Amino acid sequence: QNLQTEDSVHQETEPVPEVHPNAEPSIMFLGHLLPKKTGGKALMPVKLTQNLFCDTLLDTSSDFSLIRSPDNTRAHDSDTPCLH
Repeated sequence: QNLQTEDSVHQETEPVPEVHPNAEPSIMFLGHLLPKKTGGKALMPVKLTQNLFCDTLLDTSSDFSLIRSPDNTRAHDSDTPCLH
């Protein structure tokens, strides 16, 4: 008999990604922004909160861009900037 379990079938195919394909993209919301000047440059310290249920490290080399939340964002102001 040539019976295969689901596990052995998955091992012969491409690895199944851990992230669910229908999962919402990771969005990091900015807290209150308080500008301050240091050495002639205006700096903006940022507090980030995420819509994720696990701890995620933010690598300094990550490519994030500052955007405005869409008007239909749940539980957040449309003026709340967020990072993608």
